[in-house]
Amino acid sequence: MQNRREQLNIDLFTLLQKLPDIGKLMVNSKNLGATHERIGTVERVYFANGRIAITGAEHHSSLDPFAVTQIIIDRTSIMRDKCYPRIDMLDKDGEVVASVIRFDGIEPFDAALAEFGAGTALEEKVKDETAADRKEIREDDGGLKPFKQAETDKADIRIELDLPHFHQQWQGAMPEIRSTMGFINVMVSDFHLHLKGDSVDSWQQQETHEGTSYAAYNAAQKPLGLVVTLLKQDGVAA
Repeated sequence: MQNRREQLNIDLFTLLQKLPDIGKLMVNSKNLGATHERIGTVERVYFANGRIAITGAEHHSSLDPFAVTQIIIDRTSIMRDKCYPRIDMLDKDGEVVASVIRFDGIEPFDAALAEFGAGTALEEKVKDETAADRKEIREDDGGLKPFKQAETDKADIRIELDLPHFHQQWQGAMPEIRSTMGFINVMVSDFHLHLKGDSVDSWQQQETHEGTSYAAYNAAQKPLGLVVTLLKQDGVAA
């Protein structure tokens, strides 16, 4: 019988090489109110420039394997009678560097990880049942700026979460902005950005050979790691 929550003491790269066998999954990370998610099937996992790259038509991320000191397998998330098992990769301070969440059931997840055997059983996390304070997004919320500009310019856009130990990006035509449940949401089938309202105080703007990039900062002037680039079209900045 599988542990519902456990620690696996195995090599991270060996584990992540199993991602193509898991099927449809999400790779995500978050920082200071910005959550960046790629969704789909992983095609290849390999080393590049000292990092583990996770790639495919629907995935584009990399992480620092030396930053991950603990691997947690969690099978406790149940929504609408379906299990969404996850792999949480934690750093030395117990903070999540990145997570992998399997969609469409637990069986392919367990089959892919079966050769590693059972890990060390852990206590299940107590879920916070407190209702979140989800305010409506104001029309002048600071987080909207580059997305509204991209809508106006009908620009192609690249959205990155660029953290010290994790990087992930998506690029394409600017999707519709949906502001619901206290978040600015930018979503297509293989990518979701959820940006909490009032998490961005300012954007540091820079012109590059690719276009105009905006790096998000909060009220304490800490970088969120969120970088939005309005890409040039036919050599002209959007």
